[in-house]
Amino acid sequence: KACVGTDDVTNAVAMLTRAISVKSDYADAYLLRGEVLLKDGRLDEADEDAMYLMEHYAHEDILMLKAKIEIARKNSNVAIAVLGSVIDVNPFRTEAYSLRGKLRQELGDETGAKEDFDYAAELMEQQQGNMEQDIEKKTKEQYIKHGI
Repeated sequence: KACVGTDDVTNAVAMLTRAISVKSDYADAYLLRGEVLLKDGRLDEADEDAMYLMEHYAHEDILMLKAKIEIARKNSNVAIAVLGSVIDVNPFRTEAYSLRGKLRQELGDETGAKEDFDYAAELMEQQQGNMEQDIEKKTKEQYIKHGI
């Protein structure tokens, strides 16, 4: 993770590959390596990790990786379908709606794009409101705890 944080792609991939060779079912290492490879433009290698993960695990982050690979490959229709799967798994995944909206817009589906953008904005607003309520609640709890 330190190599990823410093954009040391070569060592990040090498260390993640080593971690996978030590523990072949280390899903988080496959996912992180796939994300690093995607960011580095190594789409085929990233897709190998995504496909392995999709065959062995079920998680929305894996589907998001696959969708982003297909976006990078300019396979908009495939990416839209995968993003639809992400939304089926987690209907509160704002990023999936935003990406799908952008792809729909690029394909000329203004109605679908607007629906996705509007829903993403609504979700972000709700999430921001929830976060602010949580912070306020935790602050009040600390005041009470410390007799302030």
